[in-house]
Amino acid sequence: MSVPGKGRRRQEGAEKVTGATRFTADLDLPGLLHVHLVLAHAASARIRSIETNAARGVAGVVDVVTGADLPQSNGAGPDRPLALDRVFYVGQPVAAVVAETEAAAEDAASLVEVDYEEAEVVIDAAAAMQDAAPLVLDQDETASDEDASLHGASAEADEAPDERPRNVSGVAHIKRGDADAALRQSDVVVRGTYRIAGAHHSFLETHTAAARPEPDGGLTIWSPTQGPFVVRDSVAALVGLPPRKVRVVPMPVGGGFGGKIELLEPLLALLALRLRRPVRLALARSQEFVVGRPAPGAQLDLELGARQDGELVALRARY
Repeated sequence: MSVPGKGRRRQEGAEKVTGATRFTADLDLPGLLHVHLVLAHAASARIRSIETNAARGVAGVVDVVTGADLPQSNGAGPDRPLALDRVFYVGQPVAAVVAETEAAAEDAASLVEVDYEEAEVVIDAAAAMQDAAPLVLDQDETASDEDASLHGASAEADEAPDERPRNVSGVAHIKRGDADAALRQSDVVVRGTYRIAGAHHSFLETHTAAARPEPDGGLTIWSPTQGPFVVRDSVAALVGLPPRKVRVVPMPVGGGFGGKIELLEPLLALLALRLRRPVRLALARSQEFVVGRPAPGAQLDLELGARQDGELVALRARY
C-alpha cells in the first residue's frame, strides 16, 4: 500500500547503499576459474581457423575452448554457446579462455587469432527481405525466437501464409473483420511508416553468471536472471540432465529491465562440466553492448481509419 506524499523505505535499500548486498561477481567459490570471451569482429563470415597455442602458453591458463570442443548436439546457428563454422553478428562468442585469474584469462584471450572468410552482410530488416538479399541462415541452421518473444516481436498466428519473405523465420497473420472495407468507409485515414532504433538496457551490472559441477552429477548456477526456470530448462536440455539436477540460484539483479533472462549460463554449464571446477564470467562493459542482446530495432507500416467523431474503426499494420 502506498500513501501519497509519504516516502517509503526500499526493503533492500540499506544493504545496497552499505555494500552488504552480494552480487554474482562477489561470490567466493573455492577453486573458482575465470572465463573471458573472444568475440567475432565480423558480422557474417566463415571461420577458417582459430589459433589458440599462444593463449594456452599464458601462465595461469587452464583451457581454451572453441565451438569444436563443445558437444555438437546443441545445433547449428547463431544461438550456439560458441560459434562453430561461421559467425552471424559482430560480437558473437567464438572462443572462451578459462584461467585461474581474470587478468590471465583476459591477457590470453587477446592472443587468440581467428581467421575469417568474410561474407556479404545484410543489416537492414527491409533489405534482408528482398529477393536478392544474401541468406542469413543455411538450411541446417536455426535461430531461436526467444529473443523476439522477449521484445514483443513474435506472436501466435491465426493463419500461416503459404510463402514468407526471404530471411523471415516466422510470420504471424492476425485478422479481425474486413480491414479494407472499414478503411474505405472511414472519414479519415492516416498512413505512415514508423521506425524505432535498437536500444540497450544499459544496466549497471553487466551480464554475469557462475556455474559449479556437483558431486551427484548435477549443476548449480548463480545468475541475476529474471527467468530462473528458463535458465534451468534450457541448461538441462543442453547438457542432457533432468531439470531437477540443475539448481538455479537467482542472485540480486543489478538492473535488468527485461534484458537478463539467459545468456552466459549455457556456456558456463558446459565449461563447468568439462573442467569439473566452478567457473564465472562477467562481461566487460564494451562486450556487454555487443553480446548483451539489446532490444532490436523495428519498423511499423500503419494505416489507421477513424470516423469524424474520432472513433477508431480500422487498423492495418505490418510490423
